[in-house]
Amino acid sequence: MNNEPNSSRRILDAALQLFSEKGYEATSTREICELAGITKPTLYYFYKSKEGVYRELVRNTLHELTDPVDAALSTPGPLREKYYKFAEIIFEDATRRPQLWRFIFSIVWATTFPFRSDVHDFYNEGIRRIAEAANDAAAKGEIRQGDTEVRMLVLMGALAEALSNYLVMGRPKLTRSLANSIIDTVFDGWSPVTTGIQA
Repeated sequence: MNNEPNSSRRILDAALQLFSEKGYEATSTREICELAGITKPTLYYFYKSKEGVYRELVRNTLHELTDPVDAALSTPGPLREKYYKFAEIIFEDATRRPQLWRFIFSIVWATTFPFRSDVHDFYNEGIRRIAEAANDAAAKGEIRQGDTEVRMLVLMGALAEALSNYLVMGRPKLTRSLANSIIDTVFDGWSPVTTGIQA
């Protein structure tokens, strides 16, 4: 059937809107179907249940989160340039697709749902790769040695604060300048200490 891919996509788009606005528990299968303009049998055909729709959205979202990390860490140049790229990519994406990022935050903060541990494992793997890049830079003397776990808390905490404030209150605007300023502020605390006699 030619309309199958369109129906499938409409279901996911409708569910994303509703889940990001109301949450999983407060969203009914009927609401998803009404917003998507499809019947319940069509939803069941593609996803079996509301949980099946949610599971597919989570799976797609995990792939969405992979791209910024991969693109940033493959950027040539020093660590600061890689982190600039990472922050710029996620800020641009959150500005373009705020519903997706509200959904991402709902997943990260969720304490109960059937595949919570899979999502958190995926998130932790992304952090591990970002931290590994910092450790490599420290080994080269590009940044000074430091507690990697604390560094990740500071870096990701600053970025998450900007993202969540934008998604909830509409400010600050997630500009390239803000992304770079956050990275610069973090890196100022990581810069190698230079010694010398002041004139």
